[in-house]
Parts: sequence; C-alpha cells; structure tokens
Amino acid sequence: MQQKISMLPAVQNWQHRGTVTMLGDKVPYKADTDSLGVVSTMCLPRLCTFLVLLFTVGQPLLCRANQSTAYRIAVEDIDYYPIQNFSGFKAEGFLPELLELFVEDSGLMFEFIPLPLNRVARWYQDGLVDFKIPDNEKWSELVSPGTYFSQPILTFCEETIVLKQNAKIRAPEVKRLGTLVGFTPSPRWKKQIAQGELKLVRDSSLKVLTRMLLNGMVDGLDLSIDAVRHQLNSLGQDEDKVVVAPNISAGHLAYRMSSVNHPEVIALFNDFLLRHHDSIRRLADSYRLEQLPGCPPIFLRTEFETGNKTGSP
Repeated sequence: MQQKISMLPAVQNWQHRGTVTMLGDKVPYKADTDSLGVVSTMCLPRLCTFLVLLFTVGQPLLCRANQSTAYRIAVEDIDYYPIQNFSGFKAEGFLPELLELFVEDSGLMFEFIPLPLNRVARWYQDGLVDFKIPDNEKWSELVSPGTYFSQPILTFCEETIVLKQNAKIRAPEVKRLGTLVGFTPSPRWKKQIAQGELKLVRDSSLKVLTRMLLNGMVDGLDLSIDAVRHQLNSLGQDEDKVVVAPNISAGHLAYRMSSVNHPEVIALFNDFLLRHHDSIRRLADSYRLEQLPGCPPIFLRTEFETGNKTGSP
C-alpha cells in the first residue's frame, strides 16, 4: 500500500536547533534542511517506520507509516511536568506515556501537534485537529455542543499554591494570582475578578510564575502543586517552600480527551481506561501525582458508558 504523509500549515516562525526527544528516542537534525517551512510535532516512535523532521514549531512532525491516515491530537506546548511536557520537541510526563500505552493497545496512529495554549481551541474548532487532550467541557466557550468527552483520565482539586509562610491566607487576601496564558481560572475566583478585587497575572512559562511566587510578585498560583514543585526542584529550591492554601476552597477538575467527529475512538479510549485501571494508577504513582486531603481519587475506577457528549460529569 502506498504510504502517505499529512501536513498542516505553519502557525508561527519559531526556530529550534538541537536534538528532538520523543518518548526517550533522540533524533538529531540540522536546521538548515528546512526547505518546506512547516512545523514540527511528535509522533509515537513505535508506530512510525519512517520519520521526517521539519523545524518550525506548530505543525505536525511528518510520520509515515503503514496506516494511511493518522489522527491529529492537539496538545499544549507547555512544560507542565510531571503531568505533561510537550514543549521544545519533548514528549514526557504522565499524559504522553498514557497515550503511548493507548496507541499500543488500540493499534491506532496519532500525530501530536503542540500548540500555544491560546491557539488550541481555535485549531480544534476549525477542524484542523481531531482530538484535544487534556480537555474539559468548562474550559472554553468555543466547545461545540456535539463534542464527545472521554471519562476522566485524572481528577484533581483546583488548589491555590502559596508560600509556606502564607499558608493561612484566605481568598479575599489574594490580590494577585498567577496562572498560565490560556488557562481558565478556577470558578472560585470569578466574583473577585469581576469586581476588580483580584488581578490575574499570566505568563507562558511556569518557571517564571514560580519565581514570581518566590519573590512575592503574586500571592498565589492557580496551578498544580505537582507542577510547581517540579519547577522548584529545577530552580534548586526546596519544594516544601510552597503549600496548598487550606483556607481557600478547592473545586474539582477532570482531565479528559475530547473529539467532535470520532466518538468511536473516544469509546475505545474509555474502554482502555477501564481495562487498564491498575496499570494507569501505577503510572500516576510513578510520577508522584499527589492526592490531596479532601480531594477525589486521582484516578477513579467506575463502570461507565462510552462516548458521553458535552455536559457529562
């Protein structure tokens, strides 16, 4: 059967040089070979028999394999390790490894397309990608009413991260709250933001936001404690410098996979989550994803129907 290569148009002109890291495989390249001007992304190596690497971030890495078409998954071009890191040609963390397991289990082929957070929803709405992960029905006003969401992959508390010495802070005392560009603030802050009592401080780098918290430039971070602690370690700081503020209420947040046009794949993914529950729990444990007191289990084992549409809990 003739092999096919799929490409998407360029998004931006960031240039990268170095080594491409894909789930443990290193593929060297030369930046001056970019004659097509397209953007790179990641393809799971065990499914690709041939890789063509092109070097402007935002389009798919070309993956040529026996499968005639590949599903396109929009992922966030950020370092949010240990949950996910699709930045800088890397694919590491819990979600990439989980997706690799799903690919091995299902036999499907995917192209991972890292996009800036503020472009993921638009590409998804315009049909340039087939799936989005992570996703949640509450995150975007652009979600189509016919969108199919998987069962929860991970379930978190929407915690507020503060310096340890400020552990007793309460919500009205938070005047500057840090979060990533493109992230949706926790609903608990909606009223304070609307009344002008709280300023959101956004940045595309979690490392920058972590430094801002350490330097007192923000009162807290509306982000994952696991990701913030990882950044502290990378900065040579004690991860115990930050805590979850116990006096600020925490809602619940579920990470899901979504698709508008492929409910059959969502059904396969739901079945995979159910059948491999114990393995996925061990995978979450290996990345030290913390279950906080009063929060639901990070990974819930439930008997569920597949292919739930928008609005499913």
